[in-house]
Amino acid sequence: MKKLCALLAGLTFLLVCTSNIWAVISKKCGRTCGGELTVTQGSSEEFDIQGPGVDFAKSVSVSNSSAISAQIVKKWNGAENVRDYDERSACPGKYEWGRIRIKVTATMSAPFLHYVYINYPAGQDRFTVKVVRKASVTGHTVLTPLTQPFSGPVDVRLTGIGLSNASASASIIIDAYIKLKDSSGNDVACPSASCITAAVNPQTNTDTQVEVRLTFSNLPRLTDATIQIVLGSSNGCSGLHGAPVTYRVLLKAPLGGPNYVASHNYCVPNQPCTTTFMLNATICVTIRLDRPVPGRCFAAIDRSTGKVTPCGEIVYWTVSDRSAIKSDGATPYNPNAINNTFYIPNGQQEKRICFIGIKGSSEGITSKFITWKPDPNTDTFPNRRESNFTVKSQ
Repeated sequence: MKKLCALLAGLTFLLVCTSNIWAVISKKCGRTCGGELTVTQGSSEEFDIQGPGVDFAKSVSVSNSSAISAQIVKKWNGAENVRDYDERSACPGKYEWGRIRIKVTATMSAPFLHYVYINYPAGQDRFTVKVVRKASVTGHTVLTPLTQPFSGPVDVRLTGIGLSNASASASIIIDAYIKLKDSSGNDVACPSASCITAAVNPQTNTDTQVEVRLTFSNLPRLTDATIQIVLGSSNGCSGLHGAPVTYRVLLKAPLGGPNYVASHNYCVPNQPCTTTFMLNATICVTIRLDRPVPGRCFAAIDRSTGKVTPCGEIVYWTVSDRSAIKSDGATPYNPNAINNTFYIPNGQQEKRICFIGIKGSSEGITSKFITWKPDPNTDTFPNRRESNFTVKSQ
């Protein structure tokens, strides 16, 4: 008995002196930055710690209890550690290992480096936890000059802290008090979530700034838009990881500017709305401007020739395959002209023109209907607008 007691006493002494000789951290899983487990100020992360004997842990403690806290939320060992459960599939283990899950919470003012200690029945081990700054946006600059109604991409620079490795999404805010307005100052709707998208410029993205390009779709030119930008990140080193930041930007431009074509509409009242037509069918397109043509309509007459110059604003148009259509008798059309013209009278905003599709196939032949306004020689958007229609032979 005395020999046995002496052996046990020696074993206890060995365990205490060698700290964690029977418990070894072999694997750490969770959010990382620079190879270290990481948490954002003011938030929590859960980490899986694995190794022989790790599941014998009694408690955990931290090097700075006023800045971060830690607690064991679950333990596994043996077969439990190797089963392919969903909650552990991203951090596979071994049969001979134990596993503990530790929840670490950092305060908003937590410094950037800490130790978490795993306390065993005899001895302890530790691992490092890095703390990254929580992201915030403190201001913005609209980089795209909004000197006239806008429809193309608008670049916005957001400034703050913790903004590295950002990604972005955006939405247009419309409610009882906030409106989306077109180039005439009229209220318009955002038809779907796809009417705006956001993309970060990775070349200029730093911890203190992120440049976001906002792109608009299926909208007229705008003068007033409130955009909500959401920044996030999947990168463990970013203060946006698991803590997205929302920020609103007001885009405002003066009314007026050139009056462009806002849309082509193939719908005809009391008929199904389609862009596919049968061979020799009449195809009608309603061309709508950003805003009504100002003033009243007074046609001018050349007294020497008797030629009447229509009032209003001119729109230039053609079809990509000029031989694919012919005049319907009401809308003048010259297939040999580079482009044809029509006028939208003063006080009006749209005009319907019609033509006949004379080139089709059983599968369908698709052509582009193209308009230019105000310059027939400029192919940049929004001066040039195009849409597709298809003609089938049967």
